[in-house]
Amino acid sequence: MRKHFVFIIPLLLCLTCAQPIDVEPGTPELLYEGFVGLSPELSPDGKYLALPEQRWVGDSEAVDILLLDVESGEVMNLTQYNPSDGIPQAAMRPCWAPDSQTVYFIQVIIEYDEPIYSICRIPSIGGDIVPLLTLFEAHLLAVNGAGSELAFVYKDEDHVTHIERYRLANGMLTPAPGGDGVDVTSLRYTPDGDALMATIGRDPDIPYRSDVVLFPLDGGEPVEFDCRFDWPPTRVSFSPDGQQCLFQCFQYHCVVPITGGEGTYLLPDVWGEITRGAWFSDGYIYFVLDWNEIWRYEPQL
Repeated sequence: MRKHFVFIIPLLLCLTCAQPIDVEPGTPELLYEGFVGLSPELSPDGKYLALPEQRWVGDSEAVDILLLDVESGEVMNLTQYNPSDGIPQAAMRPCWAPDSQTVYFIQVIIEYDEPIYSICRIPSIGGDIVPLLTLFEAHLLAVNGAGSELAFVYKDEDHVTHIERYRLANGMLTPAPGGDGVDVTSLRYTPDGDALMATIGRDPDIPYRSDVVLFPLDGGEPVEFDCRFDWPPTRVSFSPDGQQCLFQCFQYHCVVPITGGEGTYLLPDVWGEITRGAWFSDGYIYFVLDWNEIWRYEPQL
């Protein structure tokens, strides 16, 4: 499958990318088998994957975060919810502090059929869960490279979506201009710390034509990336050196230079759905297969 890619950068310089290269990646290696919830996340040091895992305690549902040692394959519980009286409890959307010492996540506790969403933190070695703020409804979470603030996507009581930033030092909240009413499918701080990069759903009612939008942290107007994917990207992450973007595009992984240019499409040699997320680390791309396996391969770019 051949595609064309156009990348627009803030200086109004438009770079038309050459036809992407289809590359045969290295042989995938299975790391983990077991239920993998929404959006597992690789630690910045590349040692652990934080995995949301669903389980049942009697008639009550719980989702805990597990930590998978990617080299040894050992798994440990980071959270240990004990739902009672039929009250479901869940920890979702984990993200790591840049020093890999803290995990932030969205906690959901359902009481009287009403979900209570909180953004929380916990040491990566385990310990007490610390709630930071409570929201009407939260879906996505990201932490910046300095470890000083979080960004999250939430819905208000009118079910309108917003993007907000939260300063960890003083709890100050700052909205992202242009982020209201947008169907955000993934959210990351850019490696330079100047913007939030979001992949967004294709919706004729929103003002963006692109699948990828930058929300500058200085309050400037959002900047669109004109990514001409046949399949819309639903996940974005960055290489450890900050020089490449990794997009999840249906069954493909697409690697694009952070400054634009030619993209490279990778199709791992596995059977199943690989749309749950992908990450760079130590020369590998890690990804989720279906709902219950973690794999990695050398992209051989």
